[in-house]
Amino acid sequence: MPEIPEIEATRLVVAKELVGKKVKGIALTNGKTAGRHKTAKDFRALVEGRSIKSVSRLGRTLILSLDNGGAWVLDPGPLGLLLKSQGAKDVKPKHTAAVMSFSAGNDWWLIDPRGEAEMFASEKPSEGTSVTMNKFVDKLALSDDGKVLRRAVPELASWGIDLTLDQIGWDRLGVILQVAKAPLKSVLSDSRYLCGLSSVVIDEALFVAGVRATRPSDEVSSIEVRRLHRALIEVLSEAIKFSGTTVEPENWTDPNGTKGGYQEFLAVVGRVGAPCTQCRDRVIEEVTSEWTTALCPSCQV
Repeated sequence: MPEIPEIEATRLVVAKELVGKKVKGIALTNGKTAGRHKTAKDFRALVEGRSIKSVSRLGRTLILSLDNGGAWVLDPGPLGLLLKSQGAKDVKPKHTAAVMSFSAGNDWWLIDPRGEAEMFASEKPSEGTSVTMNKFVDKLALSDDGKVLRRAVPELASWGIDLTLDQIGWDRLGVILQVAKAPLKSVLSDSRYLCGLSSVVIDEALFVAGVRATRPSDEVSSIEVRRLHRALIEVLSEAIKFSGTTVEPENWTDPNGTKGGYQEFLAVVGRVGAPCTQCRDRVIEEVTSEWTTALCPSCQV
């Protein structure tokens, strides 16, 4: 599942290739992809003909700022990805939800196997417009970068902390865990609290921190919160450094078709049945009604 590292790798390619170009056309194969608008035509009218000024990211969502002050927001969905065609003779991939053309260069495709990708146009907020921010972002974020994005795109203002943009300390993560009162993995994957995280980063960080996904978030000790905070930041940083993770069955790639490299460093994800890298016990899989987690039963308590 694409999460912060994969979407950041995608953002870098999109920014390099598309900033300064005009959106020539967007052909949607499923009107639900632009479902926030009354019709796909309404959506296209707000984006087509506009130039892309910059490309940002919040959680798992790309924000393409346009020359009219608005934004084109693109969420690839749980199994989605953006691909750049290599030439006019390229065959459109299976599950293509949108074909996007620009003033120069080849077409781009939005691949959406589950039909859960979304794109919409966000119009520039009127001067003086008040945006109701997610309460955790409003009170706990140490950086204003995420707040600036949320004010520019009010549709995303309800999203929780993005650990790479909003920057919180371990004590502030502890506040979130105390308030949430739910299993750790449920909290870490809930966009009301934290946005942009899914199984790879969460499972690896929980292993590094030595805590289990099922632990009640309000019963984690301060020492464990410190370890978890440090582990989340370290895992995110390393996964971003290696341009994301490519594992079966999703086999994610960036828009150029380049695989990520972080899978070479995974300790538990994709290693069920293999010996733990720390204690040599076997990595197991724990299944709940919400999620499946890879963990070491000896190293995580």
